[in-house]
Amino acid sequence: MSRLAPVLWVLLFGSLICYGLLIVRQVRAHSGHYSFLYANLLLAWIPLLLSLVLRRFDGQAGWKRGLFVFTGLVWFCFFPNSFYIVTDLVHLERVGELPFWFNMMVVTSFAFAGAFLGCLALYLLHLAVRERFGVRIGWVFAIVMLALGSLGIYVGRFLRWNSWEVFTRPWGLLDDVSELVADSHRAAVFSGTFFFFSLMAYCFIVAIARLHEGEV
Repeated sequence: MSRLAPVLWVLLFGSLICYGLLIVRQVRAHSGHYSFLYANLLLAWIPLLLSLVLRRFDGQAGWKRGLFVFTGLVWFCFFPNSFYIVTDLVHLERVGELPFWFNMMVVTSFAFAGAFLGCLALYLLHLAVRERFGVRIGWVFAIVMLALGSLGIYVGRFLRWNSWEVFTRPWGLLDDVSELVADSHRAAVFSGTFFFFSLMAYCFIVAIARLHEGEV
């Protein structure tokens, strides 16, 4: 945990920079445009915090085991929120008198922050799986999570589902499965493309982490 603390502080610092840039943009433009980024970045932190909880309760028995399973399910539902911010780049446009490049910097900073948060959230669990089941199973776990997360991002972006609605409106989600099947080509193309993007980003982060890998 001592090695992880500086990374968490850096991510927090970066998130504050994102919020600061957005505040400056909104003040200068006299507009609340892009306000949704505040909540989206906050949601991107949830998988990382849940990863810390999962590592703490891993291997426990009794009610703690049940808490571990439930937390894992919640993590699975919220994990797509981290990389989801990358798709907010579709909202890039020139709004007000501010130059387009400034809007690009603001939205891109949130996208980078979300991707880094997602990579760390997955990497912590990747390490846990690797320690228990070996290197190959660890990578299988990471790749499957990235693939399912990419599909979850499609469901969020195009079917407009939020993570918590899996618990609040589960039957509604099942109804939308038919829409997903009907538009399976677009779903496959988007999810496949985003999977390779997220896999690339994740491999970059893992490669850097392996330079000084130690107990976290």
